[in-house]
Amino acid sequence: MPNKERHPVSTETNIEKEIKALNIAGLKTIFDVTAESPAQFIEQVVNAKGSVENAEILYQRAKDKVEEKNAEKRAQQLRNDPVLQGITKLSTLDEATPLRASAKSLADNNIPERAKQYVSPSSIQSMFSPGRYLCELYNVAQELHDGGNSLHIDNRRPDLQKLVLSNEQMEHEVSTLDILLSTLQGKINLSDLLTADTAKSGDDTFTLPYDDNLAIINAVLESKSISLRDIVTQLADNSTLQAVALTPALVQEQLGLNPTSYDLLVNSDLSTSERLAHAAKLTTDQLKDLLNHINIENKSQALAVVSEYVRLQRQYSLSVDQFTAMIDAAQSSERLARLSGLFNLSQPQLEMLFSLSGKSEDWQKVTEADPLKVLAIFNELETTVQWMNEQKLDLPTLNAMLTTQYSATATPELFNFLSNIYHSIDVKQTDVEISKQNLCRALAAGFHLKTEVVAGLATWLESHDKDFTLEKFNQTVIKLFSNEPTLEKLELHSSFVIECQKLSQYVLIAQWAKLTAQDIAFLLQPKLFNGSEEPLQLELSSLRLLAEFKTWQQQVKVPISEALRYFSLFSDHTDVDKLSSEINELEKKLEEENKNSEFIDTQYKELSNKIKPLETLVKKLDREAAIIESNIKIKLSDIRILMVSKDAGITIDEEKLKKLTNERVKLIDDLQSKTKDKQIKVQEIKELSLSLNLVNTQRIPFNKKREELQITIKNKKIQ
Repeated sequence: MPNKERHPVSTETNIEKEIKALNIAGLKTIFDVTAESPAQFIEQVVNAKGSVENAEILYQRAKDKVEEKNAEKRAQQLRNDPVLQGITKLSTLDEATPLRASAKSLADNNIPERAKQYVSPSSIQSMFSPGRYLCELYNVAQELHDGGNSLHIDNRRPDLQKLVLSNEQMEHEVSTLDILLSTLQGKINLSDLLTADTAKSGDDTFTLPYDDNLAIINAVLESKSISLRDIVTQLADNSTLQAVALTPALVQEQLGLNPTSYDLLVNSDLSTSERLAHAAKLTTDQLKDLLNHINIENKSQALAVVSEYVRLQRQYSLSVDQFTAMIDAAQSSERLARLSGLFNLSQPQLEMLFSLSGKSEDWQKVTEADPLKVLAIFNELETTVQWMNEQKLDLPTLNAMLTTQYSATATPELFNFLSNIYHSIDVKQTDVEISKQNLCRALAAGFHLKTEVVAGLATWLESHDKDFTLEKFNQTVIKLFSNEPTLEKLELHSSFVIECQKLSQYVLIAQWAKLTAQDIAFLLQPKLFNGSEEPLQLELSSLRLLAEFKTWQQQVKVPISEALRYFSLFSDHTDVDKLSSEINELEKKLEEENKNSEFIDTQYKELSNKIKPLETLVKKLDREAAIIESNIKIKLSDIRILMVSKDAGITIDEEKLKKLTNERVKLIDDLQSKTKDKQIKVQEIKELSLSLNLVNTQRIPFNKKREELQITIKNKKIQ
């Protein structure tokens, strides 16, 4: 059963009289009506010989009235809330007094009157008054600076010491401008704001001076879960493998400083700066010891090294002692051990990574480099290791893809592989091109790649190794395996074994990067791919470039073939200028077409605007006709009931019968009128639609031409 709990306050209104007039059991008030669902209420009204339309209107009126009464009840309860009554500015005390009697009845007298013994919350004697709040602020402000400091509250606002707390003083308004003028006339030395910090390390004053712009930037970066260093890394040319430059902006971010705080540190003694110690989360003694190990006179460079310590401490939990062991020239022998431990690599593996990165000279200098150089080397290694983790590459795989040292030893696996190649090709084929295709097909089956990919890899290898050609490779395979092949015979051809390893190296890169024939064809145009005239070398920078290239392919919204075409289009600035000129010409043509079709477009728009309101009117007439038909059925049903009673000899109300008959006749006339109006409007719509179709026929050629121009312009702009 629906919940029909009565509202505590309910007075009979006109709407409730209408509800009672329905004579439906259980429905007496507006709260009874809203306790039912709309469908249930309408069904009960229809069963009581009422109309659906009247039931819907009555239900909505009852619902609105209930919401109004509930809002009034909540307002009365809110105004009698003791907490709100204690707030002078809300002015609920005086306004709530006339409603207090009704509020008590609503709350069943559970809210007592305010005790007379308490002072008013607005009085200076109250502990909740603004005067009491001022005292608390004054006590806090006194502890911010020493008494002799010009920034002490008694020196900045000496008037507060002699301020008498009274209602008159509390209610007397003093403008901010007056306070500002008084402060300026006191000639406070603003340079005192830039003196060295005298507060304790945990004091919040280290957040000053405040930089609003930087605070907004940091908030946005935090919301995006990215740091300034991440942005610098992403915008940098990753293929160069250079360390992230420790610019002042990056140093400031890593230390949590703003430009003004940074300038203060540069112009102060770093070893005694409590601000820097606070930023680095070190004691003053630890900071002094760290700066002694850094041993750099230039303060900006020293701050850069300290900022790197802060970053490494957050990322790798590096202690001060571990950091100093890594950068201190006196402990250079421990640097390699520290670097190996941070990257979880052995020293031989670390040396291999240096070599693969093309930084062999750094490996030789790492034990004797200064702190900044050591950190630069560390950053390069860190960037490389992070990239390897992102690409899911281990060091042996990376070495296999980049090594230039090949073994001349033939393995049984290589022998079996070449044997399968030999049995897959046509040894009697004399056509060179067909032989190459057969060889690529056989190699593709062995490497599980497409034939076109293997052909592209062979061309890539040929661009670096002038001694390698598919024709020679094919001839060597036939020569070795056509007459009693053995592993020993294969080992005698060491240069061929090395060529096989080189080809496998390119295949490994293609499998790792998931290169397609289209990708390789693009790589073989180095001027388009990396702006160089030389073919793409097997270097770590090339692998990073390939990884970025594949990531870019996943992000473009157009087909890859079309995206690659843009490189050749923009390789020459002349093409760009030509493209811009073509777009301007097309836009002029589009503008001319719009002018030529302006009259027809206007006609089409006017006819469309005439049809829309007529269609709306027809729908309205349909709804009104449906309501009239429903009322006619109700009247006819009532008339039939009276006529049946009359035929049965029961006395009926003849006046009521006559009234129902007249109402039914009137409704029928209204229905016929609505139907006639609808037919007229429908005919108007047909005539306008015919005219609209004729105008649209004239618009089609213009629209087609304009659409073609718009598509052409859009495509050229994408280019």
